[in-house]
Amino acid sequence: MAARAAFVVAIAGGSASGKTCFARDLAEALSPLDAAIVEEDAYYHPARVRGPGDVTT
Repeated sequence: MAARAAFVVAIAGGSASGKTCFARDLAEALSPLDAAIVEEDAYYHPARVRGPGDVTT
């Protein structure tokens, strides 16, 4: 099987501007490509502080 190229999409915007909704919709649209979302809030908190489901993969 040939390796697929990886790419990163960064989404920026103000508070409550719809970034998470857009990211989830984009991941769903790209679902055959195994898209992952790394949420900034979850990224900066240690796993022992985060609850289950804080990081969407």
